[in-house]
Amino acid sequence: MNRKELDQIKETMCGTKGPNEPQKALGLSTGSTLLNLALTGQTLWGLDSGCYYLLVGSSSSGKTFAVLTALAEASINPTFANHRLIYDAPERGARMNIRKFFGPNLEKRMEWLHSKTVEEFYYQMDDALQGKKPFVYVLDSESALSSESEEEKFQEGKKAFLKGKGAPGSYGDGKAKKHSSYLRQVVSGLGDTNSMLLLVAQTRDNIGFGAQYNPEIRSGGRALTFYATAEIWFKEKKELKKRVKLADEKIGSQIQVRVKKNRDTGLEPTFDLFHYVDGGLSDTDSICHFLVERGRWKDKDGIILAKDLEVEMEMEDLIQHIEDKGREAELKDIAKTLWEEIREACRVGRKSRYNIKE
Repeated sequence: MNRKELDQIKETMCGTKGPNEPQKALGLSTGSTLLNLALTGQTLWGLDSGCYYLLVGSSSSGKTFAVLTALAEASINPTFANHRLIYDAPERGARMNIRKFFGPNLEKRMEWLHSKTVEEFYYQMDDALQGKKPFVYVLDSESALSSESEEEKFQEGKKAFLKGKGAPGSYGDGKAKKHSSYLRQVVSGLGDTNSMLLLVAQTRDNIGFGAQYNPEIRSGGRALTFYATAEIWFKEKKELKKRVKLADEKIGSQIQVRVKKNRDTGLEPTFDLFHYVDGGLSDTDSICHFLVERGRWKDKDGIILAKDLEVEMEMEDLIQHIEDKGREAELKDIAKTLWEEIREACRVGRKSRYNIKE
């Protein structure tokens, strides 16, 4: 992020801490221009300080890379220089090379936690909120958390088994109730401290009523959605493969992203991101394919007619050209122009009931 982009964020973002206490809200990029646009309508940021975001997805859907990319953006954004960057990983699943994919700044600043229960997670959150520094806190994932009641139930079952008796009946893990009780307090604290929470949840198969219409659901209860500023679902749409030595090797994934809730703009768009095994989420790939998919650029027998950049190349060569020539900023502007054209075309055009002229 360059100084010009940072100044633009500072000029356009402003929140309030209270009726008489103006407070600057800090904007953080997700690392994806399309996701930023989907959440806020801006290319430079998609996440607001003082807010909680819910990211939901199945395995191999890119959600871990998405939250770590957001942390990487915070690590290089000067306005987040004083923030703690906390990665709470109950799954212990983020085993990739942090320095390689997300840079030395994040490797140096990232604080690792491994909460085991939902109660421990909220205790960690409370400690962070009581601290002197604001923070960006990632929980990856909520689905891997147990609960004190579940642990007690396990021990009861173990003792019964060793005694040759049947295990007592189950009464649930209690996580949904804990979220309902504690999450509202966390959200209030985030606003007071200019902090941010990104919570990851796993999908599971829906085997109940209506499964044919909604095949995937998540656990954790309704509070996770209710208190979220935005709820974002990730799903692997297609494997990206390359022919290597007479075999097709997977090099990445085309990921479908769907915004299911959005308090900033109310919009709930669906679009694709491109993720590569050796490079993570590619902003350039994602934008270029979006521009072709929505007709801004034409694909003529494999040649992309990128009229805005005044070049005609195959997709791979075009992406390489943009990155080699440092034309990413132009590409973001083109994406925003197209996004605004789409949004304008979707307007119903009804008269506002409350725009009263003096």
